Amino acid sequence: NALTPGVLWFDTSANLMKVSTGAVWIVAASSVFRSSSTETFPATAGQTSFVISGGYDVGRITVYRNGLRLISGAGYTASNGTSLTLTAPAAAGDVIEVEKSIFILSDVWSRPEADARFLMSTSLLDGGAY
Repeated sequence: NALTPGVLWFDTSANLMKVSTGAVWIVAASSVFRSSSTETFPATAGQTSFVISGGYDVGRITVYRNGLRLISGAGYTASNGTSLTLTAPAAAGDVIEVEKSIFILSDVWSRPEADARFLMSTSLLDGGAY
């Protein structure tokens, strides 16, 4: 089937929202607002598990231990959207910081709504209708 321009599709293999140009799919980065929030945990001796308030998008967190960035898979695992597990247990007083990216869908208009709002009925350049 031919692609319809403006149709949105969430590519689960790439974890990206895409929009059709009519010929190809392109990343629809302009349709989201990115922000972040940080949560800090004072660790207890031997603690390895931390529950993230409000959850997180898998693959979209950065974890620090006493200010040093940990590498996903080597320093911690975070694969369920709700918690993370340190590879090496924390010492008493370690500070674990979790920065999570937040993507919020911006206001979206249907094509008729966008056309009504932005499309000029006539052009001063060519004198014709769009």
